Order: sequence, then structure tokens, then C-alpha cells
Amino acid sequence: MNITGTSISQDSGKVKVAVDSASFELPGELIGMLEAKKAGSELSLGVRPEGVLISHQQQAGYQPVEAHIIQPYGGFDIVDLKVGEKVLRARTTSGYVAKAGEKVWARIDPAQAHFFDTKSGASLDIRLGE
Repeated sequence: MNITGTSISQDSGKVKVAVDSASFELPGELIGMLEAKKAGSELSLGVRPEGVLISHQQQAGYQPVEAHIIQPYGGFDIVDLKVGEKVLRARTTSGYVAKAGEKVWARIDPAQAHFFDTKSGASLDIRLGE
């Protein structure tokens, strides 16, 4: 699972989850869920590689990233994506990203995003819909 420190912000009614220099949009209900859990300011985002979605074309909600390392596993690949100074791993079909250095677009699947208290490591048990 990808786990990285994050910060949450609201901008023009949209909720943004920061991963280094990129901000991924998630449903607005996240703010209320974090407030209900009395989440502190130190949060971590956890998302499995299959929850990092990749596109070859720019789309709403997707951020530009660069493929860094591609690990083939037969029927699928694990692709390390450079997001600023951080790396997010994504699971793709075999050969979807042709080579390291290729520019692609990525987003976080809200239904597969997990949030943790960074200090304790405890899950906040937040489940977002699509």
C-alpha cells in the first residue's frame, strides 16, 4: 500500500488531498467525516496500487505525473509514478505504460482511499463513495 503524509484543503468547494506537489480531488463529504473523527492535522493517505488510476490523456481530476519504474508481473504491471519528490505505485494492465519517463495522468480512486492518524498509525475508518 502507498502511504504518504498528506494535507487536506478546500478550494472553490472542492476537497483537495495533497501528495507532494500534486493535489487530487476527492468528494466533499471527506471534510465532514474527518471532523466527525476529530482527526488531527497530521494525516496520512493510504491507497493500494489498484486505487491509483492512470490515463494516457488529460482528464478532469487527473494530475500529470511521470512513470519512473515499470515492474512487469505477467498479466499486470506495477508502475512507480513520480509525484514531485514522492512515488505512488499504480497497478496497470501489462504494457499500458510503455517506458520509464513517459508522461501520464493519475488520480486517486475515492472508494479506495484510506486515511490514518500519522502519529498513532491508526486507521480513521473513513469510506468514501465514488
